[in-house]
Amino acid sequence: MDLGNVVNYIYLGPHIKGLGITTNTLFYGAIPSHVEDYLDKNNLALVKLLIVPTYQMAETQHRMNTSGTAEYIAVQKVKEAND
Repeated sequence: MDLGNVVNYIYLGPHIKGLGITTNTLFYGAIPSHVEDYLDKNNLALVKLLIVPTYQMAETQHRMNTSGTAEYIAVQKVKEAND
């Protein structure tokens, strides 16, 4: 099996209550369908911006900390949903 072209993903946002994923959760090869389904059903589709290929981690973290970016808004949305 050739794993040379497999893209791994990482979730960079805060813990999501009800889903059981935390900051830096890794997904090997693909984002699981149950994660995408949960985000869609709970009005958290924007949070998918925080699940990125590992090679985009630094850029995404920067955007998460920049007020007004979609990634920043996604982090705020998770925090609100957790309250």
